[in-house]
Amino acid sequence: MYYQTYGLNSIVVHSQPPMSNMLIQKGGIIPSPNFNETIKNIAASSSSLVIDIILLVLEFAKSPKYQEINDYLMGKWLSVY
Repeated sequence: MYYQTYGLNSIVVHSQPPMSNMLIQKGGIIPSPNFNETIKNIAASSSSLVIDIILLVLEFAKSPKYQEINDYLMGKWLSVY
């Protein structure tokens, strides 16, 4: 699952020429964030996947904190998205 998700995300993020994500400031070229809709959607899907993985590990380990952590992560997720 990691390789499929990473591969797809990498292709989408790096589909633009490298210089399209750079700005010229103070006489030099510096990297700058490019928060377009594609990047935001990738961040959302990646965040969702990370939450799922954390919860699966806690469930597998029969963690007594599973429900507490689940509620916390879902609360954070809903407050952002």
